[in-house]
Amino acid sequence: MNIFGVVKIVGGLVVGLGSSTIAANAVKIVTPATTNVAMKACMKVGGYCLAGAAAVAATTVFEDKITIVEKTIERIKTKIQNKKMETVEAEA
Repeated sequence: MNIFGVVKIVGGLVVGLGSSTIAANAVKIVTPATTNVAMKACMKVGGYCLAGAAAVAATTVFEDKITIVEKTIERIKTKIQNKKMETVEAEA
C-alpha cells in the first residue's frame, strides 16, 4: 500500500467520523424537548441515517480529491522521466 492509500484510509476515517458527528448533533439540536417518545425514536433513527449519509458523502469527496492529487503527481513523475530520457538520447 502506498502513502496515498494510507492517507485515504486515515483521512476518510477522520472525515467520516467528523461529518457524522456534526450531522447527529444537528438532529439533536432541532429535536424539541416536548416531542413524544415515538417521534423521538423516529428522529433518532432518521438522525443516524442522515449522519451515515453525510459520512459517506464527505468520505467519497475526500477520497476523490486524494485520487486527483495522486494522479497529478504520477503525471508529473512521468513527464520528468520522459524529459530525462530525451536528454539522455540527445546526448548519445
